[in-house]
Amino acid sequence: MKPTIAFCSDDPELYLLLRHILEAEGYATILIAALSEINDVLTENTPQAIVVDCSAGNFDAIELCGQIKSDDATRGIPIAALISPQKADQFVRLINAGVDDGFVRPLGPDKLLHFLRRATSGIQDRSSAQLPHTKEKILRQGDLEINFEAHYGTFKGRRLDLTPIGFRLLRHLLQYPNCVHSREELADLIWNDRKETNPRMVDVHVSRLRKSLQTDRRRCPIKTVRSYGYILEASTVTS
Repeated sequence: MKPTIAFCSDDPELYLLLRHILEAEGYATILIAALSEINDVLTENTPQAIVVDCSAGNFDAIELCGQIKSDDATRGIPIAALISPQKADQFVRLINAGVDDGFVRPLGPDKLLHFLRRATSGIQDRSSAQLPHTKEKILRQGDLEINFEAHYGTFKGRRLDLTPIGFRLLRHLLQYPNCVHSREELADLIWNDRKETNPRMVDVHVSRLRKSLQTDRRRCPIKTVRSYGYILEASTVTS
């Protein structure tokens, strides 16, 4: 079965262009042209990823992304945002609303296709070669563990609410506990070749990951290293 990509836009020409590109790459597409359509469309056709056109006039992209991420049935679906050059400052607000990546228009299709391939084929990046060779593909540190095959994590027996980026971050930190990771290193992990990305955007994703891990604010296992980056302290993930 072809992976399905939902495209949220009221621009038929842009949709037809992207549909042509995506179908040539083996994807099926569905169009969401208004905010009122989203629940019905996503209920009938659960997509593997969503692309949001932030220049669309029929809906507010921030509201749309917030609605998708607030619903238990759809919050795990990766979202990419297409941002007009005049509204590039929207990126931080979109990330806070739950968007997993953003691309300033006009963009070459390669970047979007790279995002969609990762979103629809499981989480694959350069650190995948370093996965531990355990039968169940589980990495555990105290009460914190992640399952590579099922792509989820648990902390103190509670299943974590992780975005695809959150999963990659947690996996990397858990593979190298008690090591300090710079923002630049983590930005490369999240966005691969997107050198134009501000490493400070890592702070937004780490903050979201911390909320998932939060049981006691003082015992959050991910600590900030001032002016540098982050560290996962192994001693804080054990009851």
